[in-house]
Amino acid sequence: MRLLNTTTGRFVIVIDPRSVRYAILSHVWARPEDGPGYKPEQTYQEVLRRIAQAGPDGDVLSKLSEKIRKACEIARMHGFEFIWIDTCCIDQTSSAEVSEAINSMFEWYSCSNVCYAYLDTVEPGDHARHKVSLFRRSRWFKRGWTLQELIAPQNVLFLSKAWTLIGTKYSLAHIIEEETEIDAEVLRHNHMPSEIPVAQRMGWASKRNTTKLEDAAYCLVGIFGVNLTPIYGEGLRSAFIRLQKAILDSTPDQSIFVWGKHISASSLSELSVDSAYSTDSPHPYLLASSPTNFIERLPQITPISPERLAERLGGQAVKYPRYTLTSSGLCTRLPLIQYQQADIDYWLAILSCEDREGNLIALILHPVSGPLPSSPTPSRSPETALCVGVSVSEAYVGSRGRAVTQTDSDRLRIVTLTQSQIDFCLKSEGKFHSDAEVYIRHCPLGTELSIHGALNSHNHARLTHDMFPHIPFDVMLSEWSDQLLRTNHQFLVEIHPSGAERSCTVELKKGNETITVSLQRCDCTTGQSDGELCVKVRPAPSKSKGPHSHCKNEHVAQWSYRDGIACATYGLRQLSNGEARYLRVSLSLRDSSPKQLVHSQYIHPRHRITYPFPQRLSSPAPVAARKCRCLSYHRHQDFQPPSPDDITPATGSPTRIPPAPRHSYRRGFD
Repeated sequence: MRLLNTTTGRFVIVIDPRSVRYAILSHVWARPEDGPGYKPEQTYQEVLRRIAQAGPDGDVLSKLSEKIRKACEIARMHGFEFIWIDTCCIDQTSSAEVSEAINSMFEWYSCSNVCYAYLDTVEPGDHARHKVSLFRRSRWFKRGWTLQELIAPQNVLFLSKAWTLIGTKYSLAHIIEEETEIDAEVLRHNHMPSEIPVAQRMGWASKRNTTKLEDAAYCLVGIFGVNLTPIYGEGLRSAFIRLQKAILDSTPDQSIFVWGKHISASSLSELSVDSAYSTDSPHPYLLASSPTNFIERLPQITPISPERLAERLGGQAVKYPRYTLTSSGLCTRLPLIQYQQADIDYWLAILSCEDREGNLIALILHPVSGPLPSSPTPSRSPETALCVGVSVSEAYVGSRGRAVTQTDSDRLRIVTLTQSQIDFCLKSEGKFHSDAEVYIRHCPLGTELSIHGALNSHNHARLTHDMFPHIPFDVMLSEWSDQLLRTNHQFLVEIHPSGAERSCTVELKKGNETITVSLQRCDCTTGQSDGELCVKVRPAPSKSKGPHSHCKNEHVAQWSYRDGIACATYGLRQLSNGEARYLRVSLSLRDSSPKQLVHSQYIHPRHRITYPFPQRLSSPAPVAARKCRCLSYHRHQDFQPPSPDDITPATGSPTRIPPAPRHSYRRGFD
């Protein structure tokens, strides 16, 4: 562990953090979007540079940033010789050091004698207990990494923008509980995080955000007491699934499966469910794709022991959970109830959990394909893999008074069972199986994982247009894309919106050559009913005035989908030397007025050329920003990809071009 001397401003290495007294700083990193006063954080390399400039006996502290100087000053006033600050005490260029820090950070905060939580948006004199205080609205409570920085230290001092004391974690525990849903007894260390159900701990992180997608999973390793090797670039879903697998290896708590939409068993008879299974349905898998899946959860879920569950099941033998990953899914043994309604069959898998009313919790399991297996026994496994949840095909009102309709984006996953309902099932011959081996689809396999990783944002974008199919849309080109098309390829770019505002045409003109990209509300049956966006690419403007033909793989929803961007590649024509020319189009939705839902835009931000394979020329826009660009490079025989210095965004700073990744694009994904 690398610490900073609060007097000299120089680094010291400590083998055991418990062997020294030190303070620690928790803060939100400065970002360019903070405004005119933005100053980047000083890194480990920058502090080393200042130390080298000062020499062996020179003054280092005066050369460090104001945040570091102030933190050292406060710690020094409180009698601490050392302080740890993540921005400069971790060498961010070393993947090994970053990995060690991620897995050790919870312990480092736990071992600190005091943690200073610097809230840079809270003015001095703010009254934290007021309902509309700046303290309550501080962005510090919305960040992923600050979750463990709030929970782990015994002593947390909240400091204002002027570095004045606001209060302590102990004195403000109930205020913090109202804002974060973290029990005050946990904040005061009367209960340890390991005593809290997994689902509840996941709920703590469900409304927090991180700059890097994968950090939404990595920032939770200390909360769950597991180790995880960070792999930046794997995506949030992959990282979060790895986190859940590590949790399953370390705890028998099955509340990790309790997320998503839920109903009581008495409402099952009111359901009209869809018997069809599709991996395109949101959340058909056992494991969640991100912490946000735990926003809607049953309150006060309590794990119970197998012995307690056996009592609830009339003395039936219940074994401790065991999980094995197979090609068919996660294999485990669970008590099962066979449930039949009309011509639909599915299982209710009872978990070792109960709610605050004493109801048992069960997962709804549905066969992936084929009929329901016949009466599995401990010696006989089901013959088909199962997925989680059922899709509601008609509206109903459950016993909790909440309507669920086709517009719901989630499947129904969870059922609560009263003791009387359990007793009834126990008496039903052949309907209850105390220890059945099942194979549950726990996550997408192979390349499906990356494609489904952006499924939520894709559905959110589609819903906006599907629900408001007649809203006009605009097409825009990013500044640097427009610059490349005009400068590197001498194209004249023209955008022509239609009078009906249901279509737009982008034309790339160079001499006698014209390439037309048309975006429009499709006139086919699907397009008319759902307001589906369709794209056509032609080497020259179409002169046909005939009726619109039926679409064939032109809907944006049918394009390959990854990281919030829908993509398709169009073959244009053969050059005189026999070389093929391709155009790659990428689109995503941006709502310019999401609150009023009156205007939407499709943006052209990123150009790609296929020659003969896709080559990434810029990093994708952040999914959280809901921005995508449709890039359409034209590649000539002598075309060379631009260097980083050739691409200059509006800010005037060069844009780094990452190396071309290997992607597996798949058509037909809806």
